[in-house]
Amino acid sequence: MLGPRALGRAALERQLLLRRAGLTVLQAIEHLAGMQSQAPQAPYAGLWTRLASFRPEQLATLMTERAVVRGHLMRNTVHLVTARDFLAARELYDPVLAKIFASSGFARNLAGVDLEPVLAAGRELLAGRPRTRAEIGRLLGAGWPGRDPISLAYAITHLEPVVQVPARPGRSISPAQPERAAQKKLLGGSYWYFVKTARAVARRNFPGSPFNNLPEPVRQVEQYSLHDRVTHDKYGLGVVIGVEEEVAVLIDFGTQRERITSPYSKLTKL
Repeated sequence: MLGPRALGRAALERQLLLRRAGLTVLQAIEHLAGMQSQAPQAPYAGLWTRLASFRPEQLATLMTERAVVRGHLMRNTVHLVTARDFLAARELYDPVLAKIFASSGFARNLAGVDLEPVLAAGRELLAGRPRTRAEIGRLLGAGWPGRDPISLAYAITHLEPVVQVPARPGRSISPAQPERAAQKKLLGGSYWYFVKTARAVARRNFPGSPFNNLPEPVRQVEQYSLHDRVTHDKYGLGVVIGVEEEVAVLIDFGTQRERITSPYSKLTKL
């Protein structure tokens, strides 16, 4: 039985915090299944502490290429995950995120509003290019006059599978320049763009999970010789009267003779 110290060290090992690992940035993020990224620069420090040869531009490139993304997941906070994991996991958190939003002041500000048309309008706005929450709210406010624009924007960024445009230390984007930022794929700011979740994304287990699909054990093929006594699941007791090396055996079952081929899954030597 593992004691508290062993359990603690196992958790640190799982989190790559006992020693710097020789993984790539993408491998590490997938191994961790999510890194806290409420503060955009946090993953840079997190990866630097975990990886033997980490450079900030490696993560920046992955985010620019959308191989990794930042979005609302666990506890409704922003996490950095691989794009594959975001697509697979985001819908699992939909009920949680919806419940959290429903209990917020933003939802109370939208009491009586049918949210489906709001979400549809938000998807249309974000399908083309990134936008700030302020911009989303301003544009949606035109369709729902008298409603709090920021609350409309929060409905989109919490209830729809959107991700934040990434950030990199030393670079920022003026909120007044979203179009220029999107065109140049600069890193920084708090823009959002729409990501359509894939319902058929293959699920995966953590690398150390006991639920991983382990390979079937290799079954040693039994070797038979003349006159070996055997039993067969269908034909019963018999005696080997012929052997074709690694191919088949001929067996006399008393009332009939049968040629049984390798790997002899229903045949047992007595």
